[in-house]
Amino acid sequence: MAVWHREAEKQRGRTTYGVSGLEPLEAGNLLFDVLESKVPANPRDDLSLPALTKLAGEDLKALYQEAVTARPGGLTGSAGLTDWFFGQCVAGRVFLRLRDVMKNSPDKETRMVGGGLMVPVSQSGRKAPA
Repeated sequence: MAVWHREAEKQRGRTTYGVSGLEPLEAGNLLFDVLESKVPANPRDDLSLPALTKLAGEDLKALYQEAVTARPGGLTGSAGLTDWFFGQCVAGRVFLRLRDVMKNSPDKETRMVGGGLMVPVSQSGRKAPA
C-alpha cells in the first residue's frame, strides 16, 4: 500500500494522512497494542490514548483509501471506498475487531471511541471476524 499511497500523494500533490503525528508503522503498532489489550506508551502528551488511537486509525484509513484510488481501476467515491475498506480489506477487519475490544474497555473514553468512532455508522452492522 505504501507505493500506491506515494503515487496517490504525487497525483494529488497532498495527502490527508498525518493528523495523528505518527508514522504509519507507529500508528499500526499503536492499534495492534490496543487490539491486544495492552496499554501502549502514549507518544503525545497533548492527547489522551483513546483520542490518539482514533487519530491513528483515521490516518491508516486515509493511507489505504488514498492508495486504492491511485491503482489502475481503483475505487472512487466515499461509499465504495468505505465498503471496500471494511468489507474486503484486512485492515478494515482489524478495525472491526478493535471496535469490539475498545467497546468492552473499563475506560469510559475508550468505550466511547470504540463504540462509535472507529467504525462508521454505515458499517456498524459488520461483524468482526473470529
